[in-house]
Amino acid sequence: MASAAEQMASNISWGAFGKAKELQSRILFALGLLIVYRIGTFIPVPGIDPIALEQFVENAQQGVGGILNMFSGGAIGRMAIFALGIMPYISASIIVQLMTAMVPSLEQLKKEGKITSFGVSNFTPSQLDLISTEVGVDVHQIEFSAVKCQALFDGCLDQMLIHKITPMAWAPLGTLFSTDITTQKKRILDQLDSLRVKYNVTSDQLLLAWILKHPSNIHPVIGSTNLERIQASAVAVSIDLTTEDWFKILEASQGHRVP
Repeated sequence: MASAAEQMASNISWGAFGKAKELQSRILFALGLLIVYRIGTFIPVPGIDPIALEQFVENAQQGVGGILNMFSGGAIGRMAIFALGIMPYISASIIVQLMTAMVPSLEQLKKEGKITSFGVSNFTPSQLDLISTEVGVDVHQIEFSAVKCQALFDGCLDQMLIHKITPMAWAPLGTLFSTDITTQKKRILDQLDSLRVKYNVTSDQLLLAWILKHPSNIHPVIGSTNLERIQASAVAVSIDLTTEDWFKILEASQGHRVP
């Protein structure tokens, strides 16, 4: 007795397929798109620092970054021109669906005085704009430090400053004091060594003062309940870091002069 697969194969008329020109065109078009996409996933975006990218991929491989890299076929790990694929559309769809269900409840809780503010975490500027159309955002928590300061350049902090959204910085010291020393970390540490003598403070206090200096009024999240560490971190509030010294730390982070 023939199996289902054999019966299906026997019913296929290759002669009819050969005459179906429209079907052939669609299949060839789909294959062409796949080939173009795969080629695009191996073409890196111009201006990417390969060393910094390699470090990012290694650090993010076990977390969400690894999952995104898997969905993009390794394109994110190579920072290819087709790295994002349809991920922005998927992310936006998820946000819209969640907010459709959450917004009525949030508005009701605000009216009842049970919540006074609403915050989000790690949103891109476009995602923040999208969610702001449904509910007022008061706080946005992002990763920000002298090591990871992309928010200075991608419009994230500018957007929060314009819309009076309070930024909160998690991991404000970055991975600066970890055992793996990169070229970037060495530049920052060398700059901090010269400045901490000038201000008579520690390097971590200078890093917090650098964050506090930004006009968007960033709130660093030090991530500790240790009283001594909290008291030591509070010293950063009283450090009067000059604008010149602020840019010295930024230039040490970027590895080049900042206009």
